[in-house]
Amino acid sequence: MLIRLNYPQEELQQFFSAAVGKELSFVEYIEQNWDKYATLQEFADAMHLSMRQFTRRFQALYNNSPYQWILDQKSRRIHRELIYTQKTLARISSEQHFKSVSHFNVFCKIHLGQTPGAIRKDRDIKLKKGEEKDGERDKRERKNLHANN
Repeated sequence: MLIRLNYPQEELQQFFSAAVGKELSFVEYIEQNWDKYATLQEFADAMHLSMRQFTRRFQALYNNSPYQWILDQKSRRIHRELIYTQKTLARISSEQHFKSVSHFNVFCKIHLGQTPGAIRKDRDIKLKKGEEKDGERDKRERKNLHANN
């Protein structure tokens, strides 16, 4: 309230827009570059922040630790890759910077609840069931078409 009384609205808008713009650019940088650094320290260094500044700012904006947030993002990306692509497990593992397919398997088991192979197997079963349902629907539609003619 005191701020509003002591400063013209124009000055307040400039001040707060600079602060909001600064946070927005922080968020944009995080979202666009979260997967480009091997360590959080490298990430903080790239943003010209101490590790403490980076972590505090990150937690204030995301309500999560940088480490946990990055793990969540990585898990989501891997899950999408396993479900929606035909890439080999070795390729996904390599693209996500795992030292080995074995490490990739352990990561998936811990963070996704299943091995990559099991996730793919479940996907294939669901796809097959979907195709069977589509086939049954097509048969019913053809039968109805013939019955109506």
